[in-house]
Amino acid sequence: MDQGKGEDIVKGLLRIYEKITDCIFLFLDHFCRCMILYMTIIVFLQVVLRSLFKMNIPWGEETVLLAMVWMTFASMSIGVKEEVHIRIEFFMAKFPKTVRRLVVVFGNLVLLLVNGLMVGYGISLIQFTGISKLPVTGLSSAAVFYLIPVSAATSCLALLGKLFGLYKMKSEEDFVEGVYEEKALTEEG
Repeated sequence: MDQGKGEDIVKGLLRIYEKITDCIFLFLDHFCRCMILYMTIIVFLQVVLRSLFKMNIPWGEETVLLAMVWMTFASMSIGVKEEVHIRIEFFMAKFPKTVRRLVVVFGNLVLLLVNGLMVGYGISLIQFTGISKLPVTGLSSAAVFYLIPVSAATSCLALLGKLFGLYKMKSEEDFVEGVYEEKALTEEG
């Protein structure tokens, strides 16, 4: 097989992978927006009903709790893809660019391992808690944990994409290039 043809095949597969993961993350983004909207509406209705009519929505608190947990885990995987987690750059700014690049790759590999474990243990947690039910809605208690393996798996997709160079975020590039070091030095002077 010609080397150029092999590279084209790899690039094509990476483009397909990127399109699929972009669709998944777009869905998660819309899902999180719907969860925020749902929580806002239900909590607003709960407040109005309690203060004006001395009534409440019996299933309101339980479903808002579910929505909050689901949104938290869904947004976790979006945060992994978009590089919005906290990174301590002061210490790393002292190292050369190659070391900073290795730190980014090592960090992504560690996150990949942790998220892989979250998939496995999340599935076990769902199976373990599936025997009991939530008090008001009667849903399985496992419903609280449904998004743990899903968000961990989508985080794995994002991390694999990063390792293959698909998702290049400005914050990560700035970290590797040492841009923050230069900004900090100019701000002090």
